[in-house]
Amino acid sequence: MSTISIVIRTYNEEKWIRHCLISVFSQDYKDIDVVIVDNNSTDKTLCIVNEFPIKKVIKIEKYLPGLALNKGVLANKAKYYVFLSAHCIPCENTWLTNLLNKINQNDLIVGVYGRQVPLPSSEDIDKRDLLMTFSCESRISKLDGFFHNANSMVKANYFESNLFDPSVTNAEDHLWGRKAIQAGFQLAYCSES
Repeated sequence: MSTISIVIRTYNEEKWIRHCLISVFSQDYKDIDVVIVDNNSTDKTLCIVNEFPIKKVIKIEKYLPGLALNKGVLANKAKYYVFLSAHCIPCENTWLTNLLNKINQNDLIVGVYGRQVPLPSSEDIDKRDLLMTFSCESRISKLDGFFHNANSMVKANYFESNLFDPSVTNAEDHLWGRKAIQAGFQLAYCSES
């Protein structure tokens, strides 16, 4: 069992998946396994995935975001689970270490999400939204249930008993975050990841 299991959702991500996996396997933290949850990609996504030391590839027929991530978690035991969208490319080789350090800042933190920055080709409104939502300042939240799972880490000892809602079509991460806060836990934001 690796310390960290990285669950990556894919659907026709041939443009991004190689960049994503190169970055994941270049991290300074090495005790990882990678699980791909693919939603019937019809491009070269899975051919590219097969070039890397992936532990498991799970194919799903019907895509529901929380259900897909839950399947990735249930397929591989770890102390921590990282959720990463295939088009979210870690920018630094300390991305994983920074998430791990932040989630272990105190025992009440059950989830941490990282920063997302726009690409030069992003639409202006998307750039604005990303820069407003993902600030340069890390924080710990005791009241706000905002959580974003495109680039995040959760503690297995909490998450395995509190999975994402498998039936919702979106905002599964926000729903999960609100429940964690209501249960008296904390969420963190790590701008360095």
